[in-house]
Amino acid sequence: IQNPASSLSTREGIVDEKILIDPSVRYFHYHRTLPSGAGVELYVVKIRLDDDSIEVRPALEGGRIKSSANLADIATSEGAIAAINGGFFFDQSGRKLPVGELIINGNLLSHSDFNRGCFIVDGDSEVMLDVLTIDAFINPSDYYEPIPIHAMNMPPGGLKDAVHVYNRFWGELTPAADSTEIQVDDGVVVGRTSSGGTGIPENGFVIVFRGVWQNAAERFIDGLDVGMIYDFHGEKESVKHMLTGGPMFIEEGWARDFSDEYRFSSNVLAATNRSCLCLTWNNEMLFVTTRGAGLTFTQLGDLLIDLNVREAIGLDGGGSSGMWIDGVSVPSPSRQVPNAVVIVPASDEDGNNIERGGLWGK
Repeated sequence: IQNPASSLSTREGIVDEKILIDPSVRYFHYHRTLPSGAGVELYVVKIRLDDDSIEVRPALEGGRIKSSANLADIATSEGAIAAINGGFFFDQSGRKLPVGELIINGNLLSHSDFNRGCFIVDGDSEVMLDVLTIDAFINPSDYYEPIPIHAMNMPPGGLKDAVHVYNRFWGELTPAADSTEIQVDDGVVVGRTSSGGTGIPENGFVIVFRGVWQNAAERFIDGLDVGMIYDFHGEKESVKHMLTGGPMFIEEGWARDFSDEYRFSSNVLAATNRSCLCLTWNNEMLFVTTRGAGLTFTQLGDLLIDLNVREAIGLDGGGSSGMWIDGVSVPSPSRQVPNAVVIVPASDEDGNNIERGGLWGK
């Protein structure tokens, strides 16, 4: 990738453009030609981050992580100005479940303890793209060592020795599993069950202990105060929104070696339709979706330099890749998606944050 100082004009190759909010949100359709001669269409929404009347955040359909929907339906239900498909997912019995972190309005919907490029809005509403290793812990008030959470709102899967947590963003009952399960309501232990199918309190969660971790469940007697600790392994003290994507393939305007990120399968890295989130040197955010010739992340990075990009992380691609603006899909994903990133009018209500290292969950 070239240094951004030598990039071309960001107006070169414009096919179409539209003002969505003047002057803060604009849509551009670019045509680019690869060195091979193949044509690529870039669909770009540019957002000025200094406009306090709008916010960018993750969104999902139906209020539960097991749901999926057309991108247009997610955008419409959120009252969005524009939207792009969200992060990667895996399919379990027809349910599309997010990979990595998903935090919306200070609510933790999904957690997996591995590092990938993330879209983050911190407690001060600063937007950033970064690679984070994130840890979460159960923190009972009996003064013993906190207990690691291996997954949040995820199916039991192949982990025989693990601690899972489920809240109402999963559903009303925990999945079937060989486990010991502790119900926590309003920050206090209220019950114990086994073998899954445990009712999830509306204002709480269920801790599921499997394998060797079942012995730790003996600490959780009725009436014990329980919260969670969240560690972002960085300078951020609180997070309002977070979505795991990846890889982070541009950093400080240069191609980034993303081999340090948790593994990506070969089909993720192959040339295909792409979606990504970018930050520019002008403190703008870009939604970018491509069509035409399939692109690797390296090829996409070469094109993004022309758009003054400083950092970029990938979103899900292939059939999930798509964008929606002003009531029109430009272009639409060919399959339903479990979540999206949307531009919406800023809320007047005080938002919640997840505080680093604090007791929360009551």
